[in-house]
Amino acid sequence: MDKYPRTIFASAVALGAAVTILAFSEVGQGAGNDYPYQFGLLATVRISALYFLIAFVAGPLYQLTKADWLAKVISNRRYIGLSFAFVHSIHLGFIILWINANPGLAEAMTLIVGGIAYLLMYLQALTSNNYSFTLLGKYWRWLHNFSMYYLWFIMTVTFSGHNYVTARIFTGVFLVALLVRILALFKRRQNRARKLSEA
Repeated sequence: MDKYPRTIFASAVALGAAVTILAFSEVGQGAGNDYPYQFGLLATVRISALYFLIAFVAGPLYQLTKADWLAKVISNRRYIGLSFAFVHSIHLGFIILWINANPGLAEAMTLIVGGIAYLLMYLQALTSNNYSFTLLGKYWRWLHNFSMYYLWFIMTVTFSGHNYVTARIFTGVFLVALLVRILALFKRRQNRARKLSEA
């Protein structure tokens, strides 16, 4: 690993550890016994959302802007994605703790849809290597694209279901991220059509 992946992983581990320690150090704060779990849920989903957004838009944004700094981000996108999986796994731990503290509040459909999201996330993480890329061939790209859009959908819907300001901001940013990917797709198609017409 070069210094960039090491920095990315170190940041993910430090953030995850800090959130966990802070969550369990909170006492009540007037919000009930499950407040530490709520704090951990909010903090980890926001951190993991930032990692996800970087991985989600880095490639398309580079196609649109050709910014040099984005090239470095793209070269380390695999490690950014793994950092997202790491922090979001901590988020899963807080979800389990919250469900145990609030039995009966989680709906079956929510658990199923969310469970699929985690399954796809872990499949992405496990196949984020050159061996899996070669082994799966065209199915590797299908798996990762489908997983990215499914995770985008789940996280967008989750944020949009809350009324606090930060959730609204994240909802807007996630929608803009999708727009960036759509614009990049149109640009790729235009470039492809131009090359065909010039051939």
